[in-house]
Amino acid sequence: MIPSTTTARLENVVRVSQQEITLETRVRYSTTGRSIHQARVLVPADMIIRSVHAPSLVDWSEVPYDHNGKQVKLITVLFSTGVTGSFSVVIDGQLERKLADMASSVPHLSALDVATQNGQTVLLTDPSYSIQLTDMEGADSVPVAAMYSWLRANQRQYARAAFRFKDDQYNANFNVT
Repeated sequence: MIPSTTTARLENVVRVSQQEITLETRVRYSTTGRSIHQARVLVPADMIIRSVHAPSLVDWSEVPYDHNGKQVKLITVLFSTGVTGSFSVVIDGQLERKLADMASSVPHLSALDVATQNGQTVLLTDPSYSIQLTDMEGADSVPVAAMYSWLRANQRQYARAAFRFKDDQYNANFNVT
């Protein structure tokens, strides 16, 4: 049997307005050895999936999932052929939650079946508002400019807060002022 190692880096963009909160995640996989035929990602239970993109995508599914006592959605992406090397899975959606008193939790995402994972989350909003991260656990706040290498140019002017995490054990909340 060929040994295989897969790692994941999550790049999350959370767009916040008074009307809605949307989420786009790009999971950058790196795999060596044996090719993989599916990718599994946990997303918030209240996420309405609008689109899923990946190389050799043949189908994807979403099902409710209990992750350590917390209800989330499991997104399974199936590839028409095995993939190896570096590739990305992009999941885009809208959260059913609204801002309560101009505050909310930051959506939590996690890649399954990987040896290690880390990531970054950027919160975007209208330039007339600011965003403060609060109650951060397992994450470090960083300047939004540190995310410019992967943020699209038209997103940079709306970036208000950002943080990095080293595994899937992270949580944060935010306030909009």
